[in-house]
Amino acid sequence: MSQVSPLTRRDRRPGADVALAVLPYAAVLVGLYGLRSAWGSMLAYHMGALLLLSRSADWSALARGWRPRVGLPLVALCALVGPALYIGFPLVSPETDLSAELARVGITEAGLLPFAIYYCLVNPWLEEVVWRGRVANSRRRPSALDLAFAGYHFFVLLKFVSPLWALLAVVVLALVAGIWRRAAADTGGLAVPALAHAVANVSLMWGTYLLAN
Repeated sequence: MSQVSPLTRRDRRPGADVALAVLPYAAVLVGLYGLRSAWGSMLAYHMGALLLLSRSADWSALARGWRPRVGLPLVALCALVGPALYIGFPLVSPETDLSAELARVGITEAGLLPFAIYYCLVNPWLEEVVWRGRVANSRRRPSALDLAFAGYHFFVLLKFVSPLWALLAVVVLALVAGIWRRAAADTGGLAVPALAHAVANVSLMWGTYLLAN
């Protein structure tokens, strides 16, 4: 049996963990594919997560556990996301007009910056509380939870790249999620994975902005 994350408060509600894991899939499929709204998808995910977390999450864990020896290499690695996207996207999806695809889900050229700001300031911190704080387990070996976290990104990526490349990205992200989960377990806090996640998001949005403009 999987062990409960030491970062999670004891007042958990049965079934909430499953709902939190399923929530982003529903938000992406309904918001991004049904409503064709990136904002709608992300806000539904975030609002739903906040409601499900209620008082069962330890938000103070975001400020705990920073260890430079662990955190700095992870932050440096995650900073490479944007450059990798900027170099790799034209190679793996040369026919895709990224600006046009973003516009199809409601992110115009003028709207990209506010979307990026919200995405970078809110998403990584909330997701770490959910995925490495609330629904995580403390085992060191690979976990299905890492794949569950990475998996919903597959449907996001399908809007921009082929299924093969989207699947490859999910595999890489699942490995990264495992590293973040282990860092959280080893340090007893979420500071390391949260900062690494935030840097990855900033780098991703930087690469996206350059490609879309």
